[in-house]
Amino acid sequence: MNKIVVITVSFSLLFISFAAAGVLKLSRSAFSDPSYKVVMPEDWKRQGIKHESWAEGSDLAVSSDQHLYPAVLPIINKFARDNKLKIAVKEAVCGITKGRLARKAVDVTTDCCPPGPGDRLPGIKFYTVGIAPLAVLANADNPVDNITYNEARSIFQGKVRKWSEVRGRNVAIHPVTRLHCKDRPGMWRLMLPSEELFGTDIHDVKTINDMIVSVANDPNAIGFESLWQVRNHKQGARVKALKIDGHDPADPAALESGAYPLYLTYVITIWEGEGLENPQAKRLAGHIMKEIEKVKKPFYIVTAQSLKKAGWKFRDYELIGEKKGRK
Repeated sequence: MNKIVVITVSFSLLFISFAAAGVLKLSRSAFSDPSYKVVMPEDWKRQGIKHESWAEGSDLAVSSDQHLYPAVLPIINKFARDNKLKIAVKEAVCGITKGRLARKAVDVTTDCCPPGPGDRLPGIKFYTVGIAPLAVLANADNPVDNITYNEARSIFQGKVRKWSEVRGRNVAIHPVTRLHCKDRPGMWRLMLPSEELFGTDIHDVKTINDMIVSVANDPNAIGFESLWQVRNHKQGARVKALKIDGHDPADPAALESGAYPLYLTYVITIWEGEGLENPQAKRLAGHIMKEIEKVKKPFYIVTAQSLKKAGWKFRDYELIGEKKGRK
């Protein structure tokens, strides 16, 4: 455990760079090193997959994060029916899903973040389903509709404190954050690569609901969340997604080209190797990768297939680098 803690701290510090001459220049923490493997004890390596009570008697146990769960659940259920399998699926947040994987309690997981160093356990195989927009949010009554990427980063750093500095009203900006999955790259780390770089005036919330409600109820707030979660929320109409450098997060071409800079990375994880590999898990992962093409639109997903064609960097089935020359 101590080894993983040290890795996490080093990983966070690795991506901090400093602003030079007053110009905001920060690295992007998008992906971890795909060649890294966590060193685990021999007794852990010998341990097989053992389902917990909620999945007892099932052919496959799947732990799915709350972002990808609504997209993949119908696909998984149909796969189970067509193949006469009993598949237990449990919705969870990423931290719980990660814990179940580390305990070897599940055969398959889905996550909304790319793997961090501590996720790269021996015997793990990653499949990137695709990416989806992380929208910068403002209250629906806010007159600002577009900001630059650097302006957004400066706001969350605490360097820009009034909306009038980004063509808005002369009132204080109230930044709202949800800094979850702190040992993983991607998501909010595409805004600022380290928690330490966020300003002291941020209001950090714990849940998706808290984020959307906070922005919906505060005319001066700014936040960020999955575009699908916003559009699906009962208070979503009171929140709007800002364009970044003129690019709409709902535009898949902007996301695919790298012109829209903020996104979630949807990942499926399975086990491979003697004593761990379940052929049905591998079949399910491949089936989800194929069938996601049919349901991608409501969830604003740009699939792995599209990203490969656009020049994003993959190692086998895992997305490991952004499109070269991303704007």
